[in-house]
Amino acid sequence: MSEPIKVMIVDDHTLFRQGMRKVLETYREIRVIGEASDGKEAIVRVAELQPDVVLMDIKMPRMEGFESTRLIRESYPDLVIIALTMYEDADYVVKMVHAGANGYMHKDISVDKLVDAIRHMHEGIVPPFYLAVGAETLREVVPVGVRGKGLSRQEKQTLKLMTEGSSNKEIAAKLSLSDQTIKGYVRSIFQKLGASSRAQAVAIALNKSLLE
Repeated sequence: MSEPIKVMIVDDHTLFRQGMRKVLETYREIRVIGEASDGKEAIVRVAELQPDVVLMDIKMPRMEGFESTRLIRESYPDLVIIALTMYEDADYVVKMVHAGANGYMHKDISVDKLVDAIRHMHEGIVPPFYLAVGAETLREVVPVGVRGKGLSRQEKQTLKLMTEGSSNKEIAAKLSLSDQTIKGYVRSIFQKLGASSRAQAVAIALNKSLLE
């Protein structure tokens, strides 16, 4: 069995953190290693605990999830940050994407789906919840002026498989290429699309019809 995924919960409601910890710890693949009650504490705790995944609330005292996510992302580019919030406002989705969040989920989601998202994000797979946002939100997530020109045939193949939820390892197997080659394609795709995350690259691809 592989090592459990180390998860940290950031939320200003103590009962929610405690309840979420108890529920998540019933899953063998998850280990909750810590909590934080606001964005400032989250920055300190991430440095101390080195989690694999952070579940980040948005509206919190002292520092909100937007700013905390942005600052954490600057120091930990590979850390998975999933917004877990009661807010469904498109503006919040957009702000969290631009801050560097990997995912955005509503608190009424089932625990099974949340654990699937944690596992998929940790493995480098994009769960489908970004694909469910409306067209208006996608337009706001896509950087102005992005056209997707200059993508090579291999990069388009890679991007198509990314939109289908394939991990880098799965893409490498499907295209009979090495993991390192696919990582290079993904970095190039990000650069050409002006994307800061897999979720944003997928949103750009779908909104700009780059794969047609």
